[in-house]
Amino acid sequence: MYMAFRRPLSKKLRFEVLKRDGYVCQYCGHGAPKVVLHIDHIVPVARGGSNDIENLVTACEACNSGKRASFHDDQLGEVIALRKKVEQLEEDILLLRQEREIFRDNALSSAEQICNSYDLDLAPVDFNFLWEAIFQLGYSEVNNAFACAEYEVGGSPSDIWRAAVDNMRKVARSNGVRL
Repeated sequence: MYMAFRRPLSKKLRFEVLKRDGYVCQYCGHGAPKVVLHIDHIVPVARGGSNDIENLVTACEACNSGKRASFHDDQLGEVIALRKKVEQLEEDILLLRQEREIFRDNALSSAEQICNSYDLDLAPVDFNFLWEAIFQLGYSEVNNAFACAEYEVGGSPSDIWRAAVDNMRKVARSNGVRL
């Protein structure tokens, strides 16, 4: 009988598998600290399985010791499907974070543009309010608030600023947004 050579798993790889799987047995759903967790080979080493992270899964001691060199065919498909869903969700979250950063940068640029258009020299707290208003309400709503304020009060930049803040707060309240 051929005995496959089993290379030990590094602590780093073990940690990555545990972290990826949320410190939960992928077969029964029990997690630490209620159960002792192991790293299991989906395709056993005895059947040619590797130490690649895709072939490793978190398993509790009971599930892992009962497995021996066989496949958990019914659960294996579920584990792989769930892992693919998690990977897709992680990619989606990354894209959303990148889009949010772009949107924040655009809001910052728009706040600077409004300050320049109305000769506003805002204190940092006021600039942050303006930036947040653009981020929450959108540039066109904030720009409309300034245009209305300029029409309503005219006058100095500080008068326009105060009226625009009132207008932005009204828009925010009507949209259920807190500024």
